[in-house]
Amino acid sequence: MTEDNKEIPMPIPPEEPVELQLGDIRFCKTIIEIATDRGAWKADELGTVGHVYNKITLWLLQNEPKVKTQAEETSEAQGETKND
Repeated sequence: MTEDNKEIPMPIPPEEPVELQLGDIRFCKTIIEIATDRGAWKADELGTVGHVYNKITLWLLQNEPKVKTQAEETSEAQGETKND
């Protein structure tokens, strides 16, 4: 007895540009963290996963809007500058 494996054609979505938001990238980072906690990676995969995780983390640090503290906002409003 043989079974015919008939492939079901997937509907072709209209071609629209894919948009990624900071939240999407942040969610990918969270997925990696959760999967790591659950032991989803094999030992030989950990280097690659860690490398990608580090790149995502660095990208987020460079691209997320900076949150100003109350002191920074007050200093800017008063025209003060910080000299290190």
